Amino acid sequence: MTFSPTFTDALPRMQARAEALMVDACTISRVAFPGDVGDDGRPIMDETVRYAGKCKVATYEPYEQIRESAGTTQVIQRYSVHVPTDAGPFEVGDVVRITASAGLPSTLGRTFRIEGLLEKTWQTAQRLLVDEHPGMWLPLDGESQ
Repeated sequence: MTFSPTFTDALPRMQARAEALMVDACTISRVAFPGDVGDDGRPIMDETVRYAGKCKVATYEPYEQIRESAGTTQVIQRYSVHVPTDAGPFEVGDVVRITASAGLPSTLGRTFRIEGLLEKTWQTAQRLLVDEHPGMWLPLDGESQ
């Protein structure tokens, strides 16, 4: 199957338009917990930033999941985070932290876990399937680990 030169030529313009909608900023990190615990009782983690830059937070076909854990009910909300096509690579389990928000200030500081990569041919943006887990703790910038 051959795509027309018109579509192939238009793809960079479509990617630029998708990036123009990315008015928020985020970091995407690979997080590992080697097993040590800090003085505050929280696990010490190793965090490697894989991407820092523009993004867009969107709902992904509104969906929530209710989970019972340790005698409490948690609601997990599904979103998608869009980043430029040349960002990454990312893995399921990486953590997205919103570091700036032009569109909706309430998203600032929120954290999400990547649950799916949703890669496709001819994509205009990487659309990362993410879940927001209540109680998911990661230190904020400048907070001690």
